[in-house]
Amino acid sequence: MQDHEASTESQLRDRGELGRLLASAEGYLVLDEEGRPCGRIDHIRYERHADYPDEIIVGRGLFRQRRVLPFEAVAAVDRKNKTVLLGIKP
Repeated sequence: MQDHEASTESQLRDRGELGRLLASAEGYLVLDEEGRPCGRIDHIRYERHADYPDEIIVGRGLFRQRRVLPFEAVAAVDRKNKTVLLGIKP
């Protein structure tokens, strides 16, 4: 049972850290799971949680069409390269 609790605690910590990185990622390039660009972070939406967002809003194209993706779609945030990597197809 302790292993499960430690795993859950680790997952929550990782989720919180990812949420913290996303909070300052507006304008970052969003890459799909294969590294292809699919837009830029337009904004981050917090509704139910304070420590991580519910959704990310990705703008793409000339007319800045917006796409809403769940927070769970985000695999990583790279501050150095100003990119957000998705873990699922957008």
